[in-house]
Amino acid sequence: MSTQKLCRYAVLQDHEHIDVLINNAGVFGGSKKELSADGFELTWAVNVLAPFLLTSLLLDKASPNSQVAALAFRASDSDLHTC
Repeated sequence: MSTQKLCRYAVLQDHEHIDVLINNAGVFGGSKKELSADGFELTWAVNVLAPFLLTSLLLDKASPNSQVAALAFRASDSDLHTC
């Protein structure tokens, strides 16, 4: 989860406050269980824990009317079509 802490630092270097935060993640581990560097199940870590942690770390810099959106997208090779 150190990536979220680095991201917070980088964001706050350029911005005094946050009006909009969009968390976009989408990992699906499939049948093979994979762990994050922190030891959490990878899908849970990326899709749930990481956006929650980043949002929590940035809340103190949120403007009074700020908005937070959490998105997730899962695509398999069969979902991706090229023309």
